[in-house]
Amino acid sequence: MQHNLMRSLKVLCACLVSVGTAQAQEEVTTPSNTFELSLAAGYGQGLGPVASGVPTLQGFGKAGGSFTLNAGWRISPRWEAGLYGEFGDFSSGNLAGSDHALTAAAGLQGQFHLLPAAQLDPWVGLGAGWRGYWSRINGNDYGLQGLDLVRLQAGVDYRLTRQLSVGPVAGITLTGFLSHEPIGASGYSDTHDRKVDTFVFAGIGGRFDL
Repeated sequence: MQHNLMRSLKVLCACLVSVGTAQAQEEVTTPSNTFELSLAAGYGQGLGPVASGVPTLQGFGKAGGSFTLNAGWRISPRWEAGLYGEFGDFSSGNLAGSDHALTAAAGLQGQFHLLPAAQLDPWVGLGAGWRGYWSRINGNDYGLQGLDLVRLQAGVDYRLTRQLSVGPVAGITLTGFLSHEPIGASGYSDTHDRKVDTFVFAGIGGRFDL
């Protein structure tokens, strides 16, 4: 009798594992040939010198909140290509009279998914595009415009449903500002002895398969 009971328990466990595996396979589908929209919010900050005669990004603004948007086409289970957008609102910087700073960016990006069929899917993204940065100082604006030379992001998607996943996102962007509009200037002019600046981001994101 004990032998029969043990055999029954083994059969029951095997059945439960089989059913659980089937349900997981149903719930965790592999995205492909579909439009995806990704949103993330969290901490952001600009760091580093800009160019000769221009204050550092920390002078204009310190840490604040950033929001990112990625929109793309999932070409295959592993690859996505599309566009990105970013907006950040930073606290006052080290310069006297600094109020706050804003940044906005937009460009092209691609993503590679390591485990697209798994419930936990690590991914990396690479992009490049345009960036603007504006600081309010003593009631006047100081503007910068340039290029995101390399925009690197990484994250892990935890799939909740077939259409929705959430998870942590972190990124670093290397930026070169090509022109600036100092306070009192009538327009933008070229910067000189340009440096490479860094924008960092860390937060929580959600991905929607539409």
